[in-house]
Amino acid sequence: MLTLKKKISKEELKSLVFKHKKLIVLAAIVFTSFAAGFLSRDLIPVAAVNNETIRRPVFIQALLKFGGKQVLNTLVTEKLILQEAKKKRVTVSRAEIDEKIEQLTKQLKTNNVTLQNFLAYQQKTKSEFEKEVRFQLIVEKLFKTEVKINDVDIENYFSKTRIQKGTGAILASQKIAINRILYQQQMREKLVQWLKNQQKISKVKIFIRI
Repeated sequence: MLTLKKKISKEELKSLVFKHKKLIVLAAIVFTSFAAGFLSRDLIPVAAVNNETIRRPVFIQALLKFGGKQVLNTLVTEKLILQEAKKKRVTVSRAEIDEKIEQLTKQLKTNNVTLQNFLAYQQKTKSEFEKEVRFQLIVEKLFKTEVKINDVDIENYFSKTRIQKGTGAILASQKIAINRILYQQQMREKLVQWLKNQQKISKVKIFIRI
């Protein structure tokens, strides 16, 4: 079926061109405003000492110099672990995060500390804390099968630390606590060894000088 194209008059053509120019000008204004706002951040001081300002670039450069390398290494480590988790299809559910937080809340309560007080002391938000818990659970899922703790390990810990053994329920409680300590130690060792191997085979490029 044939359709007839409507012929555009000169007035309609001028109107379309005018609207098009208006859009271009508007886009240019928006972009210029955004760029100006972004660049002007460097002109805003982060502090003033006796009316002498400390500019943002100076502050950022100091952060990079004194803590930048450690922070960058942490970010690289997190990225490597999250990539490994994705490759192995390791996930953490909302229920698992809530369960972990509930366990910590109970532990804090035994010392008369609330979760809110703990977060305030750590200067962390609830969202930041949940992100850390999620990351911790991912690490545990990745390496827990490689962590093996037996009675010999626990006895050796008693000997090395010279902890006096209790009896009955006290001894059982001691073993649970020691098992948890050894678990965390082995988990860290496995993680460190894994990271050393990853640094050899992964393509990590650093684009800034620290």
